[in-house]
Amino acid sequence: WASFNGVSMCEMESWAEAWRDRLFTDASGADVAVDPATGRKVVVGKPGGYGAVLLLPGGGGEYFAGEWPTEWDGDAPDIGVLELVTLVAAVATWGEHLEGHKVLSRMDNQSAEAVVNAGRATDPGLGLVLRSLMDVMLRYDCDVRCEYIRSAWNRVADALSRGRPDEVQDHLAGLKEVEPAYPLVEVATKAVRARRRFWASVEENAALTGMSGRRRSGPPTPSATRGAPAP
Repeated sequence: WASFNGVSMCEMESWAEAWRDRLFTDASGADVAVDPATGRKVVVGKPGGYGAVLLLPGGGGEYFAGEWPTEWDGDAPDIGVLELVTLVAAVATWGEHLEGHKVLSRMDNQSAEAVVNAGRATDPGLGLVLRSLMDVMLRYDCDVRCEYIRSAWNRVADALSRGRPDEVQDHLAGLKEVEPAYPLVEVATKAVRARRRFWASVEENAALTGMSGRRRSGPPTPSATRGAPAP
């Protein structure tokens, strides 16, 4: 008992009884270009944003939305990181409602879906955000998996992430707007830094072993080891 952290993982309902069609998330990224002076990926044009909706069993619900920065501290994050960070923000914000439940979240990004369902990621940035998701699930004693849906079926969260709430105002009627209880921008920035540190160490080790330049230039496209879909 001396090391008990106060969290008791109780048995939850089966996936057949999981919350479905209640949690929807989406993120939209910006167009980016490489700054020739710094080599950093910078935002050009609109910065994109994020949105999430929770529909409660008894009726009603909540939502949040926001815009990504026009300038990031380092590289602008890719869409996989932004989608995953938005999901973690949703679970952290509504953890008290999700407590004790299995939740099948809907999103329209297959990369983030694969990372969550596999429970692991080969990309250091996605791995950092995934660990944050695990921490939040442990805190609220819930289990979250994802199911891919087309953007047309994720219409409300998609419109919120693109800064167009007026297009779905009829769906937002009766829902309460809240502030996300999670530092989305801070975590996304840390994810990009983790990825850059990893590839810097790879280059350093390659230089020491005389293998520098044998891989393609720049970090690869984020990838995930895809697991079996949620039951």
